[in-house]
Amino acid sequence: MTSTKFRFFLISSFLIGVAGSIFEFFAQTKMSPELIAGVERLPGHPSDVKLLIAAIAGLIAIVLMLVSCIGLFWFRRWAPNLALTSTFLAMLSVSMMGSTIVTSISTMATYASTLLWGSVLAVAHTPYYAEYAKRQAQELLSEA
Repeated sequence: MTSTKFRFFLISSFLIGVAGSIFEFFAQTKMSPELIAGVERLPGHPSDVKLLIAAIAGLIAIVLMLVSCIGLFWFRRWAPNLALTSTFLAMLSVSMMGSTIVTSISTMATYASTLLWGSVLAVAHTPYYAEYAKRQAQELLSEA
């Protein structure tokens, strides 16, 4: 894989995920209040405290993921481990949210984004990424 393809996968994963989130945000406003109330009455619906913890963990994961995306784009050595950590934190926060309603388009965007993000994480832990990082560091040193 070339560094250009790696960056394409990284940017695509991010943009598809953001597009799916924006679509879902607007789709949620069109859902009937009865449907939303029905989901909230389902057994196992998390408490407000659990939702607050999930929201805080999710926000931290988003910030860490943005930082790791920037680091991955510029092939920083610390970025793959931060990306893996933020992914794990995001999965933990999502697991605490309980039942949700999502549209099929948002689900499709999530699957595509997740597939691309997984490929980015996989490549970021290979010798290819280490070579890209080494070249990037040499370019920075030669510019100075």
